[in-house]
Amino acid sequence: MFGRSRLLALALAAVLWLPAGAVDAAPLVGPGDLLQAPGREQVWRIGDRGERRWVVDLRAFGRLRLDWGQLQLVPVEAIEAIPLGPPHYSYPPVRHPGSGRVYVFDGVQRRWIPDLATFAALGMRPEHVATALPGFDVLATPEGRPISLGDILAARPAWQLLGAGLTRDLSQPSEGPGSLDQTLEEPESVAYAFRFAGLPPGTEVRTHWTWAGGEETDEASRWNGDSGTWAYHVRPGPLPVGPTTVTLWVSDQAVRTEQFEVRYSRDPDLDRAYLALVSTATGQELAATAGARSVRRSLGRLPRNVEGRYRSDTHDLRLSADLRDERPEAVAVVLAHELWHAVHSGEYPDTSDGCVRNEVDAFAAGARVWSELGPPDPRSALEASHERLRRAWTAGRLREVVERSRGYQRQCDLRLAAPAGSP
Repeated sequence: MFGRSRLLALALAAVLWLPAGAVDAAPLVGPGDLLQAPGREQVWRIGDRGERRWVVDLRAFGRLRLDWGQLQLVPVEAIEAIPLGPPHYSYPPVRHPGSGRVYVFDGVQRRWIPDLATFAALGMRPEHVATALPGFDVLATPEGRPISLGDILAARPAWQLLGAGLTRDLSQPSEGPGSLDQTLEEPESVAYAFRFAGLPPGTEVRTHWTWAGGEETDEASRWNGDSGTWAYHVRPGPLPVGPTTVTLWVSDQAVRTEQFEVRYSRDPDLDRAYLALVSTATGQELAATAGARSVRRSLGRLPRNVEGRYRSDTHDLRLSADLRDERPEAVAVVLAHELWHAVHSGEYPDTSDGCVRNEVDAFAAGARVWSELGPPDPRSALEASHERLRRAWTAGRLREVVERSRGYQRQCDLRLAAPAGSP
């Protein structure tokens, strides 16, 4: 394989020595065309949507049935004007477990990608990077010269990123962002602050946010040219739960990336209950709604025998601190009940019957979650209560349970006689 792969390096070297007169000043390109800039080693193939994609090695070249005779030499500025797509790899980039360096195998040797800007300029994305490749150890191959940004892009005016960072302080202090512990809660907002020297006024600066379920460019602005002023891009809450990455782009160049984590709650007990909840279909549906995502949530003191409470006037959801000794699955059921109120309470009429129906449906949501979690035999009084409510839900008797409860009789202003010993 290595003998054949060396043909790529020889072919590239031959192309790099073509005379300057062979360069097309304004190429007309279409899907399948091959492009290369004079003095640059990267060969680009035009994709079906008009994007340029780096052909990393000879094996990929052959797999795509490409023809060296069809290669066009064009100015690097013309290539940069074409939208960028993902590379054609035979082997995806690999992260070294010790140094953290990212390497790509070019068919002959491994090449270090030394920074995010170079990584992005080649069309690579973080999700492309592997920790190991089955059957082939890229890190055991000879190490070649690193691929630098100057190997890819045209020369650019000199400018400097003076500072950048995440902050929860949206008052935009003149001294820039304060410290951030890299952990936020879902309802919170976060801002990305940045400051440049030498960046021409009017240059587009944007922030791009990536998380497990998607990505978006949150904000774009034009730099005002004042190196003494911090600019801020705000990502309003609620934020997607899980690891999140924000990348600062200047025109078409990625210059800084920050990673942080968004949790349902900084309280680990409540966060574990949330993770149990969203392992169920019912929990995922509840948690995905805007009403559920925007509430403030906590574990704290509540009256005796009250497991949870949602206040619609303040959008506060509180679970009893007494639940800390319960399993996350049991707490998830209580959380589902209160999230139902957070999402749906406004849909019920302000009557006794509306109050009862609201509670019946909230208990039904909790019963569905308990059923989907499928826990073993109850270990606590709370879990035994969840199991009784699940059976009542299955039998269609939840309304009867609510109406016979002294607590809900008072809450819903019912005029029913409850049997002795009912809650």
